[in-house]
Amino acid sequence: MLLFADDQEPPTSLHRKALSFLEEDCEREASCVQVQELTVLFQNGDFDKAYEILIPEFDHCTGEKCFLLSVLKAKIFYEKSLIKQAINEYKVSLDLRDKLPPSYREDFAIEPVMASLLLEEEAFLTAIQYLRPWVERYSASENKDQFGDYYHNLGIAYLHLKKFDSSAFYFNRSIEIEMEMADTLGLAISYMDIANLYYEQYMDDQAIPYFQKGLEYALLAQEPDVLRNAYLNMAVVEENRGDLQRALSYRKDFEKVQNTLWNRDKVWEMAEKEKIYEIGLKEREITILEQKELVKNAELSRQRWQIKAYLIASVFLFILAGVVGVGYRIVSHSNKQITEQKRVLEQMDTAKNRLFSIVAHDLKAPVRSLQRSQQKMAAAASAQDKETLLALASVNGHLLNATQNLLNNLLQWSLDQTNQVHLMRESIEPGRLIEQVLYDYEPMFQEKGIDLETDFVSGSMVLVDIQSMKVVFRNLLDNALKFTPKGGRVHIATSTRGDMVRIAIEDTGCGMEQEVVDRLFEISQAKIQTGTDGTTGTGLGMILCQAFVSRNGGTIEVESQVGKGTIITLNLPRIAET
Repeated sequence: MLLFADDQEPPTSLHRKALSFLEEDCEREASCVQVQELTVLFQNGDFDKAYEILIPEFDHCTGEKCFLLSVLKAKIFYEKSLIKQAINEYKVSLDLRDKLPPSYREDFAIEPVMASLLLEEEAFLTAIQYLRPWVERYSASENKDQFGDYYHNLGIAYLHLKKFDSSAFYFNRSIEIEMEMADTLGLAISYMDIANLYYEQYMDDQAIPYFQKGLEYALLAQEPDVLRNAYLNMAVVEENRGDLQRALSYRKDFEKVQNTLWNRDKVWEMAEKEKIYEIGLKEREITILEQKELVKNAELSRQRWQIKAYLIASVFLFILAGVVGVGYRIVSHSNKQITEQKRVLEQMDTAKNRLFSIVAHDLKAPVRSLQRSQQKMAAAASAQDKETLLALASVNGHLLNATQNLLNNLLQWSLDQTNQVHLMRESIEPGRLIEQVLYDYEPMFQEKGIDLETDFVSGSMVLVDIQSMKVVFRNLLDNALKFTPKGGRVHIATSTRGDMVRIAIEDTGCGMEQEVVDRLFEISQAKIQTGTDGTTGTGLGMILCQAFVSRNGGTIEVESQVGKGTIITLNLPRIAET
């Protein structure tokens, strides 16, 4: 899988320079209204409106201004995914630039932009014809990070043309710059591309070490898309070498990163759907208010007609009284509907604000921590400090697990709120269900030094949706693990009481105050708490547990004392044995 340089986006820098030059010109001419509006439109991404303002300007432009407008026009084509039109317009920009003073050639590096777009169109030879002369001419530039991208793109172009020696030469030049800049992400991509180069030539022995280096630097960079590809590459390598156990391990790592990316995208997709749903509710409220106004107008009209009818004949009073009663019931019913919809809307708005608050806090915090840790890992890698690297890798693992748990809870909560969770109930012993979840948690309890005890009663069956109850038990076990200190104890037991099966999860953790317990299942009152290992919890997991237990026909109870621990009891309906 061939990758282009990820962090190169030349059209962005070109259009910013063009807007800056236009602003300088308009200040000299004391006419900046159009340029300021264009700047705002580009910042807001409203490229259709920007195009409408831009096109008439070509009718009376000359020299430098025509060139700058052409750069902006090409940028609009690029953002609208009209790549061929963008290429053609950049060719026009090149012709106009070459008629301007030589300084414009250095200020506006259009050739590398053309090469990047031509690579997207798979016009590899043409891309080389634009990019290689530019690189050779300005290779002494101080912008080494950009030239690393240029060398990388040349390597990609030659690789597609099967000119492997030239491709390897430019990939190695790119790696030299990335090494100097400590660019772990760029190194991961470059090493994987060189590995692909050897794979294309059926030189597997030479390719494998580069795949391995690509994975090492992908782990340092912690960029999910690149890390996913690195794991997949190594899985294929090990399959080809016949080491199926390692191949399976890499496949599992690949799927874990893939699921993390999927969950992240799904959460934001659900948030966008919820936003659209809320807009629909507000529009409906406006419609109701308009209907209320129509009812009021009808009432006024009816009253005027009543006065006139009273003067004509008293016989119509009875009929008019009936009309008044109907109108009153309509208004009263409409008022009740508006009041109820307002209450529901306020509840949803509170839940939405809390959800966004959780996303803002608990997604930004670990991402920033990962960024800082990655910088430390890069420094440790340069110093070859393996002990520090292992420690930081462990920290990154905890951060990724915590973030994945948050994303899973947010996804499940969003699906539940929008009625997209469909239960498929099956009969099962609670102990067997808990054991399936414990299989993944026992190593983590052992690693933290927590004594895990179970006491399951056999023969008691419940009818539940297995997947939703697994989500419940994962959240409860995760809380017990998070808030129980090293050397503590977690006890899980099942019992029967009448027609109910009781499942108790007891820990010797830090416990909670009664005020926190009383508001534990209110989304608007969810409170961020810190576990014994420094990870945080938002309370969203417990809200999700209550929702899923309730949908399975059960109840959940919480008892807790600060400093002594917590007991969480689930009561599920018992079914007769068959």
